[in-house]
Amino acid sequence: DGKVRIWPAEGGSPQILDHGIDVEALAWAPDGRLASGGSDGVRIWPAEGGGSPQVLDHGGLVYTLAWAPDGRLASGGSDGDVRIWRVSGHSDQLRSLQLPQSEFRFDRACDALAVWRDRIACASGGSLALLRIIRNSETGS
Repeated sequence: DGKVRIWPAEGGSPQILDHGIDVEALAWAPDGRLASGGSDGVRIWPAEGGGSPQVLDHGGLVYTLAWAPDGRLASGGSDGDVRIWRVSGHSDQLRSLQLPQSEFRFDRACDALAVWRDRIACASGGSLALLRIIRNSETGS
C-alpha cells in the first residue's frame, strides 16, 4: 500500500510514513533517519519522524539500501547500478557520487548491498551470483 509502519517497542499505535508506492527496501541510518526505496526512488525520512522526506532519484526500481557509519547511503536496484549518496550538513544537501560505470554496472539487478566498516566499500550481489566490491572513490580505499 506504499506505507511504512513503525511500531514502538513498548506497544501502541504505529507511526505511518507514506512512501506513496510499494516499498522494496528499508535501512536505518546511524543517526536515526530511515531510508525507504521503491520504483519511485529513495525517500529519506527525518529521525524525529515528522516532516516531509527528501527524495533521491535512483533511476530505477530500488531493491536494496545500506547506510555507512559516516552517513553516506548506497542504493541498488533493477537497473544494475549501485549509487553512493552523500547526505551531509544541517541542510542535508544530497548529491550522487559519480563512479565509473564499468566499476558498478551489473548485467542484471543488484539484489543486495552491505557496507563494510567505516568505508563505503559495498558488496553487492545480483541475480547472476556476482559479487563486486565498490571502493571509495574519494579516498581510494
